[in-house]
Amino acid sequence: MPRVSKTAADRQHLWLAKVLGGLVWLAIIALCLVHKDSFTLEGILTYTPDKPLLAALVLVALFAVKSLSVFLYSGFLYMAAGGLFPLPAAIAVNLAGTAVMVTLPYLLGQKLGGRAVEYILSRWPKAAALHDLRCDSDFFFVLLIRLLNVFSLDMVSAYMGAVGVKYRAYLPASLLGLASMCVLFPIMGRALGMTDQAFGIWAGTAVNDTSSVVATGYVLQDFGKGPDGKYFREMAPSYTFTDKEKAVEYWELAKEELGTDAVTFTLLYEDSESASNVAAFIQSEIETTLPGVTVEMQSVPKKVRIENMQNFDFDLVLNRWGADYDDPYALLNLYTSDRFANSNYGKWVNEDYDALISAARDELALQPEERWQALIDAEAVMMDELPLIPLYQNGEATLIRPGVTGMDYHFVGIEWIYRDLNKTSA
Repeated sequence: MPRVSKTAADRQHLWLAKVLGGLVWLAIIALCLVHKDSFTLEGILTYTPDKPLLAALVLVALFAVKSLSVFLYSGFLYMAAGGLFPLPAAIAVNLAGTAVMVTLPYLLGQKLGGRAVEYILSRWPKAAALHDLRCDSDFFFVLLIRLLNVFSLDMVSAYMGAVGVKYRAYLPASLLGLASMCVLFPIMGRALGMTDQAFGIWAGTAVNDTSSVVATGYVLQDFGKGPDGKYFREMAPSYTFTDKEKAVEYWELAKEELGTDAVTFTLLYEDSESASNVAAFIQSEIETTLPGVTVEMQSVPKKVRIENMQNFDFDLVLNRWGADYDDPYALLNLYTSDRFANSNYGKWVNEDYDALISAARDELALQPEERWQALIDAEAVMMDELPLIPLYQNGEATLIRPGVTGMDYHFVGIEWIYRDLNKTSA
């Protein structure tokens, strides 16, 4: 059959179709941005149509929106399916939504090719590790990356399309790698009797990485051993707890004192997937528990977040920090009144705290028991005034190939020392 060339009119029609498609998609994104405060689990359940078929279509459409945006947490969508449909139907809708969610970035990466790879590597330099992990089988390569869940889901999807991973291997491997979230989110949330919001953040951590733990104070767990050989957290009290009724009580007192029924503040966070998930959960919990409080979201690149913190340009910021050496002082000294420029960005000042940190550094340096107690007392002062709110201690899951030994892991400082690394044929 002779090849039929496209006429100028055909090319113009194709161009118009692409432009109209792009404008429709931009309109959808703009609409979602305007109503981003409604993208909580409660909001999704409230505004989804009652008819099952329409509800399923809306949920799958939201998965599509999530694939090309940062303001929608996929955990809420997985949980919403469990609240809208019987379990078998919920799993089916989640799988369909996941298929759409991983396909759109894949197609975008496939279309952009090398340009997409360049952008991904400039935005996420660690993504270069994907090249080293690639094996002969596209299916097992994709499955491994999905199970490890180290990189942003949407970034991985775009990368797979850009480097030419075959779609017939990519899609089933992605679905298999993400199947736990499609199934476990609606099941375990009800089995454990958690609230939907609480389960959303729990499952987002537990399904993907069981090594992360809830923070019970500012100083880390399994960190810094005292004179008696015990970790700091074993000797210091636990300061974090959940009491929503008390929070409502204090909110009512605050409204009386402020003379208003509504308060709005902005939460600044970097545009990584993990930070976006945590920020979405914080917004949902606060706005659901305290009617009248509005949390506006400000997602920015990490560099901009740091600049805003250094310029004291924020209301509330989601920050993270790791210690440089294995002693509580490495963390506690960051919040003295002389550290505004590089760590105490909230400009917190407490003379008792400053005195305790100074004593631990100077006059008590050769008195281990007294120094340790000074550090415990300093954290108590901090947790009483809360210049920061500890959320969770991040963990990391590592897959080590059988036959590889001598990888020396360190909790602080340089994580991995490869001096004694040995590899056998096993």
